Amino acid sequence: MIHLWNANTFALSSTLPYTGSRYVNALAWSPNGDRLAASDPSTLYVWNMSTLALSTTIDLESYASGSLAWTSDGQSLITPARSAGM
Repeated sequence: MIHLWNANTFALSSTLPYTGSRYVNALAWSPNGDRLAASDPSTLYVWNMSTLALSTTIDLESYASGSLAWTSDGQSLITPARSAGM
């Protein structure tokens, strides 16, 4: 599970379903706040924040998933790639 906390009261406000078997190592909000992306060492997850439903999962086996960033228009999500020597 991924827990969302109210920054003013520090009360738990929402819980997102997380189906991964590993730890989450990166989170990134889309620019307009309508999506939250997360990654673990093997998978990228994207939730629709209006429904709190998991909307997308993508296998990241050939990518490093230690960081995430949305483009400013929210149309693309960027993850680093592993180099051929890794």
